[in-house]
Amino acid sequence: MKVSVCMIAYNHQAFIAEAIESVLSQKTDFTFELVIGDDNSKDDTGKICEEYAAKYPGKIRYLRREKNWGMMPNFIATLQSCTGQYIAICEGDDYWTDVSKLQQQADFLDAHADYSLCCHNHSVLTKGKMITAGKDFKEEYRTVKTEEYLLHPFFHTTRYIFRNTAMPRPFPGWYNDVLAGDHFLVLFLAMKGKIGCLNKRMSVFRNHGSSVSFTR
Repeated sequence: MKVSVCMIAYNHQAFIAEAIESVLSQKTDFTFELVIGDDNSKDDTGKICEEYAAKYPGKIRYLRREKNWGMMPNFIATLQSCTGQYIAICEGDDYWTDVSKLQQQADFLDAHADYSLCCHNHSVLTKGKMITAGKDFKEEYRTVKTEEYLLHPFFHTTRYIFRNTAMPRPFPGWYNDVLAGDHFLVLFLAMKGKIGCLNKRMSVFRNHGSSVSFTR
């Protein structure tokens, strides 16, 4: 498997279908899978995911937790269930906007063996308004230094694709309890290679008022 897409979800019934459809719409010359980790949602998220998994067997793996594990344990377990050479992330309340996103990012990692992570710019949907996040640049891509990321942690998970082999095995125990798991993941990956950022805007982070980033 070339790419696994990691999607975590919890009570995302209003958004999960759009997230899944944005992954399924990807045009690639390789096979990819969608791995959904549902943290025991109390709404119809599970029903929606089950319907998609039944419609796309072999394409979607739906993992429902028998009890609520919490965001980070669910995230880690879903990541570790991904078998692809590369792993991309699209959380259940976000979505991708470019059908060639996976192809472009996988091509980048194929061509740059010394890079462990490839990102791109994104937009933020908040209160019905689309806001651009991150500055466009002239180059086709640029290399982001770890120090630059530490000062300005501007990435969002919808932008990530990285080498499966660059993930810690196992993750340290303290990673279960962090709030900004995405930022620590970038730092883990930066220990194994360079960070590349494409001059593309290919995903949307949805700020709907109840996401962890804005409530805690």
